[in-house]
Amino acid sequence: MKKEKEVAQKVYYYKLLEENLKTLIAMKESEENKLKLIKNAIEILKKLDYTDCLIPITDSLFVKAKILDKEKFLINVGHNVLLEKNLKQSIEFLENSEKEVSTNLQRLEREINQLYITYKSLEFDIRKRSEEIKKESG
Repeated sequence: MKKEKEVAQKVYYYKLLEENLKTLIAMKESEENKLKLIKNAIEILKKLDYTDCLIPITDSLFVKAKILDKEKFLINVGHNVLLEKNLKQSIEFLENSEKEVSTNLQRLEREINQLYITYKSLEFDIRKRSEEIKKESG
């Protein structure tokens, strides 16, 4: 009976690890999307030689606009605070954001790998102990 209780506790911990893995993987995907957006924005700003653009209203709705001043950009620095920056400063801001997101991605990948190793090890242990219990009771 003691072994069954031990296995039940391990199964509970296993399920918690599984949920944590799902959460970390979702966070990683979110950071990967952020990184793509940042890289795209950097490329757009570096090639900014046109005045017409599309401004997203929603994921599927855009409005045509004209860029009147290519040297004034508003950057959201958090809590709805906007700072005016020139083109060079805006690119630098995005490049710093890119480095930060890349660092976060690396950290998340390490955490996922470590958690996955623990998860698989626990899975193996649960199977082994379950087989032992079956042999003892059978």
